[in-house]
Amino acid sequence: MLRPKPSRVQSVRVTRRRPLPPQFVGEPFAASSAVAAGVPLHRLGARDLLSPFHGVRAPANEASSIERSVRAYSKRMRPGNIFSHVTAAKLYHLPLPLYVDDDATIHVSAKAPARAPSGRNVTGHRMAEDLWAARDVIHLDPESGEIFASPCVTPELLWTQLATVLDRVDLIAIGDAMIGGGTPLCSVEGLARQVERWKGMPGAALAAKSLGQLRTGSLSRPESIIRVSFVDAGLPEPEINVPVHDRAGRVLAVADASWKRYRTLAEYEGALHFGSRRKMLNDLARHERYRDGGWYSFRATTDDVFGDPNPLIGRIARHLLAKGWTPSPDGLRRIGSARA
Repeated sequence: MLRPKPSRVQSVRVTRRRPLPPQFVGEPFAASSAVAAGVPLHRLGARDLLSPFHGVRAPANEASSIERSVRAYSKRMRPGNIFSHVTAAKLYHLPLPLYVDDDATIHVSAKAPARAPSGRNVTGHRMAEDLWAARDVIHLDPESGEIFASPCVTPELLWTQLATVLDRVDLIAIGDAMIGGGTPLCSVEGLARQVERWKGMPGAALAAKSLGQLRTGSLSRPESIIRVSFVDAGLPEPEINVPVHDRAGRVLAVADASWKRYRTLAEYEGALHFGSRRKMLNDLARHERYRDGGWYSFRATTDDVFGDPNPLIGRIARHLLAKGWTPSPDGLRRIGSARA
């Protein structure tokens, strides 16, 4: 009779990672600093750490954000270098389009004759000394809640840098955001002085062409794009975010774009406007108030901005013509859609 063989119990060895010294826990750090503090090299390759840049380690479980990326890169950043281009625009919380929004890359500038920074996930730039202009940007780390200052190009210099990568309408939208809002980052006059200094540089012609189309009052990128598209197509330029009144002089609301002479307005209603029943009912009630107050309102959607804007522009043009508007001899022009 064969007897069953006794089962073999295999022991599993559980290895524990060596704890990092407290100063390296939950924060990005320079690998060289950790090694100097006694952390072995193999510990720096453990799965609980990422290497976002050469010579830098960061916790693997932290949420991705521009603030975290900037803090991580600052551990290897050369003295005198500053964040610029798209990275600086993110730190200023400007409305960048998706076609230039690369979360993996940090843009860093150096002042000539120093060489441009380089490395994995880094786009380096070298800037002439007479164009150099820097300031600290205060930002909040979303993970720790701590406040940090990062060296950046000034808003004026940033705007001309972005002229090398943005479409005209988006350069105008960024400029609108810089000079508008509750706390403007800069003034039109400051941007004009920067455009003068930028002559002969890449993007200089586009910046000069766009400067005269900047307006205060725009509250979002789509609002700026809509205004520019109206003007590009040949419509009269609307007022932006000003109160509209009924025939008795009572304020009805603040309209996104309005032509007071023709008692006509247009409002942008993005995806958020259709995300809840309450918001949709509020929008309908507001447009009823416009009608009762003697205004004709148009509703612009995402498709009118990033799809084909010409049907909406045609409807507005026909209405304005009926109200007595006289177009220019060139008439209306077909325009292309904005890029997301």
